[in-house]
Amino acid sequence: DKIIQEIQDLLTCFRLFDIGDIGFGNYVFEDEDDGQSSLLSTFNPVNVSHKHNYSFETAKIKRFNDFREEIRNKPGYNNDFFRFALSYFMRGVDRGFFHDPMRWGGRVVDYCIALESLFLIDGERYFLKTTLAKRIKKFLSDDASERLVKNMYNERSKVVHGAYIKSGSSGNIRQEDKEEFERLLRRIFLKLFDYNFQSKAEMVQFMRKLFNVPKEVLKIMSGAQTNADQKLKLAISSDVKERN
Repeated sequence: DKIIQEIQDLLTCFRLFDIGDIGFGNYVFEDEDDGQSSLLSTFNPVNVSHKHNYSFETAKIKRFNDFREEIRNKPGYNNDFFRFALSYFMRGVDRGFFHDPMRWGGRVVDYCIALESLFLIDGERYFLKTTLAKRIKKFLSDDASERLVKNMYNERSKVVHGAYIKSGSSGNIRQEDKEEFERLLRRIFLKLFDYNFQSKAEMVQFMRKLFNVPKEVLKIMSGAQTNADQKLKLAISSDVKERN
């Protein structure tokens, strides 16, 4: 009956609807014939913070139901090319909210992976942060998003290169920027659902139209990379000979 899929779909809609901690830690199934119930625990229990509860007053019920109906009817809601990114968005939320600096570090990595899988799918190697920020800025028609994306991508680089291991903190990132970053992802998904790409090539073409690094710039970078690789090989070869 696809019960689990329906529950996950409901949870996805809640998380796309508003910011805050929400998760379904356990599912209870009741047999309609004999009234017997059984409990199924989720594979990844959600770490919920009492500081950032999911605010859902009675007045929001109609708004949520209308929102859910709207996005589920969008042409790209079930598009396979968005599944990977959406799964990392959900994984980030599953880490718990921003009360724990170390969890925030993992969360920003998950969110950046989601964005990279959507906007950096053309295999280019250089100026990734700039390309990501420029494409999102153009996609959302939001100039302010460029600074936010670049700042968060810098934070992501700190995390993956071990900066958090020593400091155990999230640097100078403001709480409001953390929350705005999650809102940014939500806005991106809601707009992406208006598109129903039929092939990877179609999606790549779409992203390249948003922004593309000039070919002459990429040529310069590629040449510099080749030159640097050659010098590195010579240095390594010289070091090996000296040790022998």
